[in-house]
Amino acid sequence: MKKCILMLLACYCPIFTQAQTTPGKTGYIDINYILTRLSEVKTAEAELSSLQQQYTKQLEAKAQVLKARQQEYVASERTLTDPMRRIAQQDILLLENTLQKFQEDAVAALQQKKTVLMKPVLTKIHQAVEAVSRKENFSMVLMQSENVLYGDSALDITLPVLATLGVALSDTEKQQYGQPRNNLYSWLGINEHLLPIRQ
Repeated sequence: MKKCILMLLACYCPIFTQAQTTPGKTGYIDINYILTRLSEVKTAEAELSSLQQQYTKQLEAKAQVLKARQQEYVASERTLTDPMRRIAQQDILLLENTLQKFQEDAVAALQQKKTVLMKPVLTKIHQAVEAVSRKENFSMVLMQSENVLYGDSALDITLPVLATLGVALSDTEKQQYGQPRNNLYSWLGINEHLLPIRQ
């Protein structure tokens, strides 16, 4: 879900920038953290999950029909005449094509629904980033990536953007967010808290 959202974000907000005549600072946001704190995203995820479950049930039902038809054909194949065998094979092929078409249409429908649900949210985020950027004199704001090993916390405007979006965080949440995170360990798949402490 998150990867798809980021792809949508890249489409609707290719880069968070502020047009200025004088050079400013380059900041960054943790887009994943922002998305996890927005109620609209949770609502969208729940709606998409429900829709996906509906499609999955329909797909499974169609798959069961196909499986039953295939088993029926195998069981009676020796007793069928050539014309009857060709008709049965055509029926199975039609069911297979119908199943594949339904699956493709379901994926496309889910993607379209996701776009409709997330576009207003991503627009709000972009507007909030732009507002904070103008206020704090940032000429460009990038999305934090796991490929970045270090970023000056003074250039991180994630919390101001959340505040602009009307998301209130507790002092504990702010402190937890402000704790240093080592992306190198994450990239290696290592929990840095399990590493031995040097004496």
